[in-house]
Amino acid sequence: MNTKHPHHSPRRQPLITALEPRILLDGAAVATAVDLATDVDHQDAAGHSQAPEQSVHFTALAPAQVRGAEPALNQGRKEVAFVDTGVEGYQALVDGIGAGIEVRLLDAGQDGLAQLTAWAQQNDGYDTIYLLSHGAEGRLQLGNLTLDGVEAERRADELGTLGRALTADGDLLLYGCSVASGEGEAFVERLASLTGADVAASDDLTGAADLGGDWDLEVSRGTIDTDGDGSRLGEGFTGLLGPAPGTIDWTGQSYTNGGYVYDPTVANIGGSGLDLTVTSEEGGGGTEGVQVDIGSGDDWYYDGSATPPGDGQILKLSTDFVGNTNITKVELASSDGTEFKLEQLLLGWDVSNAPGDITITGWRDGAEVATQLHSTGTNDYFYFEEGFAHKTITLNADFANIDAFSFSYAADGGSGVMYGLALDNLVISAAEGGNAAPSVSVADASLAYTEGSAATQIDGAATISDADGDAEWNGGTLSVQITGNAEAGDRLSIVDSDGDGTAITISGTNIFANGVDIGDLSTSGGIVTGGTQLTITFDADATNANVQEVLQSMRFDSTTDDPGTSSRTITFTATDKNAASGSDTRTVVITAINDEPALTATGSNPTFTEGGAAASLFSGTSINTVESGQNVTALSFTVTNVTDGSNERINVDGTTIVLTHGTNGSTAGNSLNYSVMVIGTTATVSLTGGNLSVVAAETMIDNMSYQNNSNAPSTSNRVVTLTSVQDSGGTANGGDNTGALAVASTVTVVQNNDEPTLTSNGSHPTFTEGGAAGSLFNGTSISTVESGQTLTGFSFTVSNVTNGSSEVINLDGTAIVLTQGTSGSTAGNSLGYTVTVVGTTATVSLTGGTLSTATVQTLIDNMSYQNNSDAPDTSNRVVTLTSLQDSGGVANGGDDTASLAVASTVTVVGVNDEPALTANASHPTFTEGGAAASLFSGTSINTVESGQNVTGLSFTVTNVTDGSNERINVDGTTIVLTHGTNGSTAGNSLNYSVMVIGTTATVTLTGGNLSVVAAETMIDNMSYQNNSNAPSTSNRVVTLTSVQDSGGTANGGDNTGALAVASTVTVVQNNDEPTLTSNGSHPTFTEGGAA
Repeated sequence: MNTKHPHHSPRRQPLITALEPRILLDGAAVATAVDLATDVDHQDAAGHSQAPEQSVHFTALAPAQVRGAEPALNQGRKEVAFVDTGVEGYQALVDGIGAGIEVRLLDAGQDGLAQLTAWAQQNDGYDTIYLLSHGAEGRLQLGNLTLDGVEAERRADELGTLGRALTADGDLLLYGCSVASGEGEAFVERLASLTGADVAASDDLTGAADLGGDWDLEVSRGTIDTDGDGSRLGEGFTGLLGPAPGTIDWTGQSYTNGGYVYDPTVANIGGSGLDLTVTSEEGGGGTEGVQVDIGSGDDWYYDGSATPPGDGQILKLSTDFVGNTNITKVELASSDGTEFKLEQLLLGWDVSNAPGDITITGWRDGAEVATQLHSTGTNDYFYFEEGFAHKTITLNADFANIDAFSFSYAADGGSGVMYGLALDNLVISAAEGGNAAPSVSVADASLAYTEGSAATQIDGAATISDADGDAEWNGGTLSVQITGNAEAGDRLSIVDSDGDGTAITISGTNIFANGVDIGDLSTSGGIVTGGTQLTITFDADATNANVQEVLQSMRFDSTTDDPGTSSRTITFTATDKNAASGSDTRTVVITAINDEPALTATGSNPTFTEGGAAASLFSGTSINTVESGQNVTALSFTVTNVTDGSNERINVDGTTIVLTHGTNGSTAGNSLNYSVMVIGTTATVSLTGGNLSVVAAETMIDNMSYQNNSNAPSTSNRVVTLTSVQDSGGTANGGDNTGALAVASTVTVVQNNDEPTLTSNGSHPTFTEGGAAGSLFNGTSISTVESGQTLTGFSFTVSNVTNGSSEVINLDGTAIVLTQGTSGSTAGNSLGYTVTVVGTTATVSLTGGTLSTATVQTLIDNMSYQNNSDAPDTSNRVVTLTSLQDSGGVANGGDDTASLAVASTVTVVGVNDEPALTANASHPTFTEGGAAASLFSGTSINTVESGQNVTGLSFTVTNVTDGSNERINVDGTTIVLTHGTNGSTAGNSLNYSVMVIGTTATVTLTGGNLSVVAAETMIDNMSYQNNSNAPSTSNRVVTLTSVQDSGGTANGGDNTGALAVASTVTVVQNNDEPTLTSNGSHPTFTEGGAA
């Protein structure tokens, strides 16, 4: 019976299981890698402590970008996560990283720290850097570099560069299994010092919970501001972030399955990154199984010849002797399926007391690829102690590329069994040999591409091959992707036109070489844009030669008119069927050519109505300079049918531009220089010297308007056409900064009839009663404004019309009487006229004409006023032209009638008319000695002019022979009809004088001021008498010969009316008694004297 003695195993060295270098980029991983030559210290990953230091120059690409940082989605924090593509199922890590965090991929086949340094040299201001990769105590795998304490010291400058990409209080978070466990705390401390960052890492398994992992970072140095819950980084990730290349010595790790179990399986045993599977069988009579634990070697029995060292831990598998269980196979497999090289291990066993062999088998993808036997001798018990060479096994070269290894036992006689197995100090390194990665080589020199060029062959001399032969392409891939500065308009395609004997053609998602289907395309037609990856998955007909032809057929072009000029990095990645990959890049230098700007607008096709508001020409203007960031510098347009001279105008940019040849200036809005050139009837307006934003230029054009200030604009349509627009892009490299346009807006010009115009000089005549008519106007000038029109009528007023039908206007051959209701037609041009009198103002309207302006001008210049009254009112007559109408009508708001106020004042001068007198002659009989005989009756005097009085009267008396006996009684006075008699009448103080020539006496009465009535009464009261006792009986004829009024004789007036109103007086003589008169002489008789 075997007796087991517990003992201690020596402290293990950190073990980092190698992962196969790989890169897997899909459509979601838009790369932004940038070539950067970086000098770094390089050390062999399999065992840097033994290798001499050396400095190797190589080119590192910044990690490919999957997505950019969006702090707005991440509580304002700028963070980046680097995921090592060497982690099996790394895409699940990428997919599970929280919103707003930038994601980049570390190429597993390249030095990860060099990649990080390349990135850090171009970035800063990050709050957090996450590193997600395989880890172990004091170590973290970065691409093909194992970063531990020693390597950190060698690469201190690069770590400092990485730290400077963080803010002053930025965090560096290491997500890898057990990085901070044991001596890993010192590693974390040192990283914090070298980077200047706050650093945190895990001291246990990192990854899926059902495998014993978590996402907590239990150890930190500095204040970690980042949310401590890292689970959002690993959502959907089902693996563990370990192991990494190194040595697994189980130190500090512990595990127990808690008892004997048949065929136990333990995932990621002890955090090693290896899954343990034990297969056992029951030998009969028992029910116990196998117990698995990591513990001290002291637990193992010894043969008593020596004392166990007890200074370390080991992985131990033991069976229960009572249960008679034996172990048939022990397998350790990579937890995440990555391949590695198994170099060495320390092996102990417990077998039956019979010589035999333990077979160590290497596996890859489930197939046996390596075997090695180790003889057990006859020992059936064992313990571990370092330095016993016979217990350290070095594996052969076939174990250079495996993903699992197993142990089984066979006794020489076939009857032995294995009861226990112990393992320690597993030395693992990166897989090598077994599968050569494809080699890809494209030109190092940059490829020049000029905007607008056809799809350009990226490298017609590119090479690609897989040293393992054509069969490696069956299931392999070739991908091409713009991994640096990709833009949406960038395009990758496959076009084979070199005619070299191998023709690559595409149909849908199938790709052919000389008609043979060699694979499938990720995108139908083999065309991708932007940062989308194009992947060709090859089949069994793919060969190195036709895959190379595919590579050489790759082309690049840009479909946009505005490509960014940042150089594009195109990455070619070839992956064989075993997932080994190689890549190369080519830089494409973009030369942008300025594209002519484009302009669209909707022509408003407005109607401009004479006298109305300016007509807006365009709307919805949209300008595209094509290249972003450019401005608009110039604009030109034409206007057709410009015939109205300076009245034609375009309003643009706050300025009214007059469309006459040579007009120039600067606009008020944006200080654009403008100039106008007119050829024929087309005006070309050029606006230059601007620097308007696209929006400002669009607004300016939308606000353009046409106006015409003419009162009689030409009605031809004006076509306003935008003919060119210029941007600020210039013409370098054959660029075009001017876009030819033909955006037209047709302006319909509607002529509103303008009221005609009339100017005239009022003659202001004086009309003298009885004189010629007074001419009213002269120099009359009339315009209908619009050509071709005639005049249809006009009107005028005459004020102070008080003389009824005596007031007349002579017009167009007709004397128009200014009385209410007068109407008719003029003799000259058959104008209809009507007279309306309101108060003392007469309005005369003339209508129905079709007269030329010249005719009406003459007609008005010939207008005259006259008054046929013998006693016209001398108030001034104001004759005012009040309106003029043309034939243009009132359509569209037109006005055919002008309101006028052209006046001519007629001064009316009255000329006194001789008064008139009528009377009935009484023809009386005067009987001697009788009463005076009345001469007249019914006297009527008309002074003609109202308000005048009678100032004089004369009459004659014939056959005056009786001397002073002949008398006329007038105005209360008896006038003796003797020559020279004179005096003043008693009634009205009329001066009278008598002149007798022959027998005719003429009596003149003057100096009076008798009213007409008084004078009439005075005459009716005139009488004849003769005081003679023996009057002559000849008839006396008393004749009124003149009457004089007070009107005077000014201006040719006549104040004396000649009369011939006679009354014949019959004189009858009575016999009178004789008369005697004598004078007594009363003499004195003297006696003696005479008698």
